[in-house]
Amino acid sequence: MERLLSISSYVTERGFVAYSAPDRSFNASGLDLLASRTRRLEGRTDLKLTARFDSTEGLLVPLQVDEGRGLLFPNTFRGLKNRTLVICSPEYPPFTKYQHEHPNSTVHVSGMIVEVLSFLSSRMKFRYSVKNSFDGQWGAPVAGSRFLTGCVGEVQRGIADIGVNIFTQTSARIQAVQFSVPLFEDVSSALLPMPPIEEKLWNFVGPFSAQVWILLLVALLFGSSLTWLIAYFNPFSLWNLGLNYALIDEVSYKEYIWSFIGSLLQQGQDFYPFAIS
Repeated sequence: MERLLSISSYVTERGFVAYSAPDRSFNASGLDLLASRTRRLEGRTDLKLTARFDSTEGLLVPLQVDEGRGLLFPNTFRGLKNRTLVICSPEYPPFTKYQHEHPNSTVHVSGMIVEVLSFLSSRMKFRYSVKNSFDGQWGAPVAGSRFLTGCVGEVQRGIADIGVNIFTQTSARIQAVQFSVPLFEDVSSALLPMPPIEEKLWNFVGPFSAQVWILLLVALLFGSSLTWLIAYFNPFSLWNLGLNYALIDEVSYKEYIWSFIGSLLQQGQDFYPFAIS
């Protein structure tokens, strides 16, 4: 707010707003719309008259026109106004391939990066020239200096506006420049020989050792037997109470075996032990 100019120069004391309740009509005259405008990111903010209310038509008439369209807010991004951007991009086929390099490090280049730049320039209304870094580097820390080498250092110094290529994000580079959303992501991996294909009947037991299978079997038999005994000798079970709607499944050991197998395999089951409670 300290950089905002005073609004007093726009006070005309000629505007009014009126509303008639009986006929529900709205009337306004001499109403102006002011919008803030910042010419540079850190520059001074001023106010600009952008629209005026027409009481006869009942419309807000824009006073600023950009490409045939009324503009109410000057700070709205409308492209880079055909500005020429200096792009630093080392040669890295197939993303960038130098066709010809001039003595001032400006290059004629082809590749995927050029296609991306051409698309962005048509949408954001800018021109660009591609150059190689003066030292031919990508961007590495320099002892005793806050500036990096290569394209990263040129973006730091303002020699290049943008660096576009397959730049690896390192801690030093992240502290020096700001990275955009990745255009391309690459991963590193190790190559291993293909394991032999084994077609055996008992391959399904391979994921677990013999000890694990034995413990699973013991847990299955012990858990199902314990719950079956509790249900079988429970005097309050529906079967033992002799109720008409009691089910034999309540005291059937087979149902408890299948219930535990379904629980271990996370497949669910039709019967759940309900006499334990």
